[in-house]
This record gives sequence, structure tokens and C-alpha cells, in this order.
Amino acid sequence: MYKKLKKCLFCGNTLVGKQTKFCCKKCSTKQWKIDNTEKYKQYSKAWNQKNKDKIKQWNRKWRTNNLEKIKEFRETNRAYFNEKSLDSWWKKKYGIKRSEIVKKLGTKNCFVCNSPDKLRVHHKDGNADNKKIENFILLCSTCHLLIHEASKRKINFTILKELVENLKYGRA
Repeated sequence: MYKKLKKCLFCGNTLVGKQTKFCCKKCSTKQWKIDNTEKYKQYSKAWNQKNKDKIKQWNRKWRTNNLEKIKEFRETNRAYFNEKSLDSWWKKKYGIKRSEIVKKLGTKNCFVCNSPDKLRVHHKDGNADNKKIENFILLCSTCHLLIHEASKRKINFTILKELVENLKYGRA
């Protein structure tokens, strides 16, 4: 008769030798963090407070070692951060300039909450390859994230819009 193989409680790998619950220290630690979230947060906070100088030193060291990468990132993403070239960035990404999208949609605000900040283009049908203007709606970054979460959970736009309205006017 063969023994039933035991599996790691975290990752599912087969246990070897004297291992009883976890295949390695890493899995054991990850599971502990999940089981003891509050304790882990307190421990992390205390450790961070105690080791502020160490963390600053590590950050400085990382920045000096990765200076070229940082410069490269800034250069390649300059269009995203620079307002003047934002139109050309939208043109590359969506096939149409931001100003044209705003003009054709007739609004400079978020479709859900009416915020003019950090606008994103959302594809109504969920297909990023469909670059027709009828498929676009403007959303602020928060509502855009909410819409994607809502689509994962099968909530429709009208319910989401009502939720945002209620939050906005303190009725929720």
C-alpha cells in the first residue's frame, strides 16, 4: 500500500522528508502573513519605525545604483507626464488625439462623477482594439478602476453611477 502524498498548504507542492505542512520557509511565512494580517501590519510598522535610517540608506543606495534606469524611465515616459505632448501620447494609444475625443464626446469631465482630473479613456465594449469614438467614454482614474472592478463582478453602469451619486451626496 502506497502512502498518500502530502501537499504544501500554501503552494500545493509535494512535501519531502520531515516537512509536515509547508514545503519551505517562504511558504510558511506567506501563510503566516495571511493568517495574522493585523499582527503582521503592527510588526512591519514597528520594524519600519525602528529602522528608518536603514531604509533611507537602502533607498539612497538603490537610487545611485539605478540612476541610468531612472533617467531612461523619465525619458521614455516623458509624454505621459508632459501635458503638451499628452495629445500625441493619446494619438499613439487610442488612434485619436485627446482634444478630438473631448470635442466629439462633448465633455471634459468623467462620465460617472463629473471630475475633470486624471481622465482615462474607457472602451464601452471592453475591446481595446475597437478605437471607434462611439466606443469611448471618459472616466477619471478612480471611476475607471471601479468600472473594471464592476465588470469583474457583473455590476452594470447605471448601478455604479447611482452608487457614485449616493457617495457624492452622502446618501450611502
